Amino acid sequence: MRLHFAELKFNAAGARLFNIVINSTTVLSNFDIYAAAGGIDKAVVEQFPVNASSSGVISIGFTRVKEQPEVSGIEIVRENLLTGAPVDIAAANGSAVSNFSADNDFNGGYTEYDASHKIDTSAVANPPPPGVFYGQRVGTSFRYVFTGLTPNSSYNLRLDFMERYFDAPKQRVFNVAVNGNQFLTNYDIFADAGGMYKATAKSVTVNADRSGNITAVFTAVVNVAKVNGLELSAATTATPPPYSSKIQHVVVIIQENRSFDNLFYGFPGADTAQSGINSQGRTISLAPVTLEAHHDPAHNHTTFVTQYDGGKNDAFDKGGFDFFPTTAPNYEYAYVPHSETSDYFSLGEKYTVGDRMFASNSGPSYVSHQYLIAGQAAMVAEVPSHVPWGCDAPSGTTTTLLNNKGQEVPGPFPCFNYQTLGDLMDAKGVTCAYYAPAYSAGPSGYIWSAYDAIKHIRYGSDWTNDVISPETTILSDIQNNKLRQVSYVVPDFANSDHAIAGSNTGPAWVSSIVDALGSSKYWPNTAVFIMWDDWGAGTITSCLNNSTSRGSGSASR
Repeated sequence: MRLHFAELKFNAAGARLFNIVINSTTVLSNFDIYAAAGGIDKAVVEQFPVNASSSGVISIGFTRVKEQPEVSGIEIVRENLLTGAPVDIAAANGSAVSNFSADNDFNGGYTEYDASHKIDTSAVANPPPPGVFYGQRVGTSFRYVFTGLTPNSSYNLRLDFMERYFDAPKQRVFNVAVNGNQFLTNYDIFADAGGMYKATAKSVTVNADRSGNITAVFTAVVNVAKVNGLELSAATTATPPPYSSKIQHVVVIIQENRSFDNLFYGFPGADTAQSGINSQGRTISLAPVTLEAHHDPAHNHTTFVTQYDGGKNDAFDKGGFDFFPTTAPNYEYAYVPHSETSDYFSLGEKYTVGDRMFASNSGPSYVSHQYLIAGQAAMVAEVPSHVPWGCDAPSGTTTTLLNNKGQEVPGPFPCFNYQTLGDLMDAKGVTCAYYAPAYSAGPSGYIWSAYDAIKHIRYGSDWTNDVISPETTILSDIQNNKLRQVSYVVPDFANSDHAIAGSNTGPAWVSSIVDALGSSKYWPNTAVFIMWDDWGAGTITSCLNNSTSRGSGSASR
């Protein structure tokens, strides 16, 4: 069952709340359309598997909590999609071809049909019938949308291709994105298949989005894009072996500059805020702001002092911006719409979240990443004056220190020699790896490569052996059974969740690591920690928390 909603009246979260019961089972409690959709006049879909009663009845009850309940539409979705039965489409065919349905679920493009040539399907495992390749959907831009799937569940999508028009490579080139992630880039059917009238197929495993949809978008680069067939089936995952009683591997995934309330607003059962107090004493309801919004509220130590306001937590509107300011009032009182954090919600619901965890420092990213590897930052309070942040910084780079009066004073070049967790692991024979982007002149997660600031590691064998770039190497190390006992993973800028990254790919990046572990031999004995650095100024509520702790220090929530 799919229930469609859109908030058309209220322009703030918490204004309309209600419960929904299906066949005597509560499926939504204190449901807030505005919060779920991320704003007014925005559609959102909630989906639930449901069985009809013995009398063939499905009953739905809506109960008021605050204001009147409302629903915009109700769908009973055909069962085969929800149960994972294959859904196959023969593009451009007006009628079914064997188990492939007639062309449907498309938007854009046009069709072509030619049954005059024999199709070579020998290179494709379990190929579709030749008739599937007679038809094709073609266009500069078109899409297929599979609906009615189980939200956040994994599916295999296979795309069937055959080139019948161009007789040389580079004549037809196009891209394919699936649920917003690039799947095929500059794809050339002729080059891939090795000639004309030769079938080929490309497969990807993808999770349905929060609304239960999978969208494949085809975009032309040279001439027009095309597809002959689409095959969707539920992903088959081997049952993980029994859990070990002893943790043998630890993976720490580090993201950037988000608070618990910002990412996990309204998480069921968690201690989350719906509003905060600003410097005028007004209660400000949290408003949705996307991950890619590209405004960066200040999050340095001096900002912490201002916003913390002696423990009153009432000056988050006074922090200003580090980059790309906006004049929108109370911009800092925000949460990320659930449509962008569904991967994080899924992980939290399946495992656990830390809703009352607090940062041990009150500084920005450089300081936070030092705490992650050493539990200290040699009293450095802010980021170094130049990038990169460490021993590779240009001559003349300085730091800012906190003195014993809590005042900021000039500090030394950011290349220190204090003991780190890496040193302790080396001494105990524990294997470790620190996955981080390599240095580049442009925007890069290299600035968060914390061991660059530790002199004996930056200029020692650990830098060559244990600091691994690019950060995506962890995926191949898991697959190739090379995972070390302890792994830290630092993202590149685009995947970081940072407010100025202008990107919303962070949740998918984190999920890709967890998924890789989940399908590996390491899963039964691995502990995974996902955390966001900083004390939480970037698009935060009135709370100084994030989703991890880094030591014995504390801050008011």
